[in-house]
Amino acid sequence: MLRVKQRLAEVIILTKIMKVRQDENREITDIMLDDGRSLTLEEAVQEAQEGKIEGVNVVSKSGKRYLRANPDNNVGNNLDKLPQF
Repeated sequence: MLRVKQRLAEVIILTKIMKVRQDENREITDIMLDDGRSLTLEEAVQEAQEGKIEGVNVVSKSGKRYLRANPDNNVGNNLDKLPQF
């Protein structure tokens, strides 16, 4: 007898970064999403890699992963320019 497993399609709800928290060196440590959730940078990197956060991509520098706003001509939407919480 042939057994077939049926997998339901996964629905991914995209969120957007609205605010950031920076440390004394102006490094982003946490982000707040438009759904109200607050994530550490590590959690946000993971969600961005899974395609759950729009408008950003994950980059690596010196072995450290971080978020960067997708390139466009608007510097006002760069992550370090967003409001702080």
